[in-house]
Amino acid sequence: FLGFSVTLGNFFIIAVYFLFGFFQSTGGPVGTAVMGNWFCDKKSVENRGLIFGLWTCHQYMGDITAAICTAIVLGAGLPYWWALLIPAVCNFSWGFLTMRLIPDPADMGIITPEV
Repeated sequence: FLGFSVTLGNFFIIAVYFLFGFFQSTGGPVGTAVMGNWFCDKKSVENRGLIFGLWTCHQYMGDITAAICTAIVLGAGLPYWWALLIPAVCNFSWGFLTMRLIPDPADMGIITPEV
């Protein structure tokens, strides 16, 4: 933020973090609802803690993967922006797949007594 005040720079960073948090908070409840629709049989209900625990773990695994990607990119001597581009492309690809997610098994013609 060369040429701007410290206050403006701090406000910008806080605003960006607020937007990130807002968009991340909209994905959590939707993902949980979709997972609940697909895992509703008796065996899945018994293992619901494990299923949702693994589902929640994806954020931490993404953080670790991004750190490893950054270390590999910088260790290979590539420009630093590759360390930003590769996770961004992965996120956009995952977002595209998520947008095509089928929210309910009944939409695919999969009807079970539990649904």
